This record gives sequence, structure tokens and C-alpha cells, in this order.
Amino acid sequence: MIYGLVENLIFRLITEEMFPCVTIACGIGAFILFLLIGCLISQICPKKTRFFFTCLICVILSGITIKELTIEKININYDLGIEKSLKIVQLSDFHSNTTFPILTDIAIKMVNDENPDIVLLTGDYKTDCDHLDLNDSFFETISQIKCEKKYFIYGNHDFYQNEAKIKEKFIDLNIIPVHKKLVKLEKDLYLTGIDYPIDKNKPKFRTQDNTPLEESPWMISAYSDLGHYLGTLPKDKKYIFLYHTPHVVTTEFYDTKVFDGKKILFLSGHTHGGQIIPPFKDPDQVGKDVFYVDKIAGMIHKDKYDIFISKGIGTAYIPFRLNARPEICVFNVK
Repeated sequence: MIYGLVENLIFRLITEEMFPCVTIACGIGAFILFLLIGCLISQICPKKTRFFFTCLICVILSGITIKELTIEKININYDLGIEKSLKIVQLSDFHSNTTFPILTDIAIKMVNDENPDIVLLTGDYKTDCDHLDLNDSFFETISQIKCEKKYFIYGNHDFYQNEAKIKEKFIDLNIIPVHKKLVKLEKDLYLTGIDYPIDKNKPKFRTQDNTPLEESPWMISAYSDLGHYLGTLPKDKKYIFLYHTPHVVTTEFYDTKVFDGKKILFLSGHTHGGQIIPPFKDPDQVGKDVFYVDKIAGMIHKDKYDIFISKGIGTAYIPFRLNARPEICVFNVK
């Protein structure tokens, strides 16, 4: 009972405005705790190897390891009538300037090992970066993807930089934008998407007062744009739809009749799986409280469409995850 009261008291204070601060505090606190544990355990080791074992234990406990990067495999049956499944890889939320570069390197190697037919990038390539260096290691690593068909959309962090330069660089790397475009993948299966609907004069999507989410000017614009574009898509077709922020889709403040006669799978990111989830907290509750989604990550089946939320690869602000392993997502579509 006391445990429940303490938990409710703590998380009642974690509003969506406080969540980034709490995330950073939890990450730093957890790392220090793991470091102390590592120091205590290392005391039983010989002096010559004490420092090595302290660092090793700290890294393992804090989850910053190669094994943390996982592959999520999902089978999608679209009745395409093709003999061999179409293998599609989704990569999301790199945040390359606040993530250990080795994670991106490993992710691309894992992608190439999968030998995909198509690679989809669903936004947030860096974190709040005012200065964009198009010659940095991230773009060099991305260029090593061994797949002819590569497509992308923007996420919210991409508009804090010069998104036009990102687009120019990606096109140079043969990574094609799909914002409000239709790309035929296989028979009646099409790829499309919408970039993060930013208001450049007010880049934050969260309301700063008590205005309900669905009544904020940003959200009204986002819903209108999404609903209108969905309504223009031809019927009797199947779609893979890239959209970075899943809550715009799932809160459904638009006319869902736009889905009639269409089969749509949305691919999103943005949540990082919560990035730092305390052991005593339900991740999906964080999804509902902070990101306005039923699940913090994974597949959500709605009445008229499906949406998959990737945990992403990188980390925003601090290079730390807890109970939210980074992932690449492999879809076998047939």
C-alpha cells in the first residue's frame, strides 16, 4: 500500500513538461548508482585490474552495450500474391549527436546483414542541433546502407536544424523523401508519408498552458493536414505510411472515414520506448501519460488501421536507456 502511494505521488508530479528533466535526472542518478555498485564489486579484484572491472561493470549495468541493440521482426500479410516476402527495414530516432556513434555503426551493419529490399528512415537524425555538419560521421555511416531503395521523412528534431540541408544530403546519398508522395512498392502496395508538421514560429508540439491537446493550434493543423491527405489516397489500395509522431494518428481528432476502402500501416517513432523506464513503472502507462498513445512501442491495432511505434536507435539529450532497448525493425510483407 505504501509502495503504491509513493509511486502515485511521484508520477503525479511527472507532467509532460517535466518528463525530459525527470528523464535526465533518472539517467544520471542510475549511472552514478551503477558506478558505485561497480566500485564496490571491483574491490574484490586485484588492484591492477580494478579500474578495468569497474568500468566494465558500470557499462554492463547501465545497459550501454552492443547487445542492447535488438532486431524486432514483424510479419505483415497484405495478400499481395507474391512468392517472396518483401523485406522492409525501419530505422528511427538516430539522435546521432547525443548517441554513442558505435550504435549507429552496429545498426547499419545489422541492416546490411538482413539484406533488405527497402529501408525506411522515420525521423530525428540529430538532437536539437543548431549547427549541422553535413560531413560528420553520421552521414558517412548512413551512406554504407547496402540497399537501392531508401526513403525518409523528417521528425520533430530535424526542424531545429536546417532541414533543407538534410534533404539535400540524403538525396545525394540516394535516400529519397516521400512527404506526400506515392511510391509503388509491389502491385497494390504503396509507400507514402508526411513530414513532422512543424510550426517554425512555435517548434514545440506540447501546449504550454492548460489548453487540451486537441484544441492547440499545432494539433488542429496537424490533424487537418493528416486527415486531408489520407482522404486523397486512392481506395482499394494498401499503404505503408511514414509519420514520426504517433499520437497525431492515434488520438483520431479527424474524420476516420478517410480510411474507408484502404488498408494502412503507419510506421512511427518518437517515443524511444520511453528511453528511461523505472523498473516499477508500466511503460505503456508512460505512453498514455506522456505521448498520448496506447502503447509506448510496438504494434497497435485500431479499427481502421494499424500503427507500429519503433523504440528507435539513439538517445535524446543523454546517451542512456533503461528498460527501453534500442531496435531496428524488420517487416516481412507478403
